[in-house]
Amino acid sequence: MTPSGIEPATFQFLAQHLNHCATAFPPETWVLKENMANILMTFERKIMRKIFGRTRTDVGHWTINTNQEINGILKGQNIIGFIKKQRLNLFVHVERMAEDHIVQKIKRWKLMSKRPIGRPKTLWEMMFWKM
Repeated sequence: MTPSGIEPATFQFLAQHLNHCATAFPPETWVLKENMANILMTFERKIMRKIFGRTRTDVGHWTINTNQEINGILKGQNIIGFIKKQRLNLFVHVERMAEDHIVQKIKRWKLMSKRPIGRPKTLWEMMFWKM
C-alpha cells in the first residue's frame, strides 16, 4: 500500500534509500561481523514492514509481509550490500588521493614498536577525568 499520489515504484525507491541513508553511516566504519549483519538486516525488515504496511488477502484478512515478500519488494537489495558498496567507494576514493595527502600517509604508517602485553597503564591525566 502506498500513499495516494505516489507511484508504487517511486515509493519503493524512496523508502529503500531513506532507510539506507538513516541506518548505513555508522556501520560503514564498523567491523561488520555476522551477528551485526543479522541485526542490521532484521532492523531493515522491521522498518520496511512499517513503511509498506500490511497486505489484504483474498478473504479480506490483513496480514503482515513476510521476509520473503519484503525481499521480493526490495529485489534482493539490502543494507549489507549497500554498506559494502559504500566501503568500496571509500576505498577507491582513498586510493585515488595523492601520495602526499595526509590520509595516504596514515594508511602507509607502520607502528615502530609492539604494544605491551596486558592492560594499558593509567596515565596521570586519567585521574583527573575520573573526578
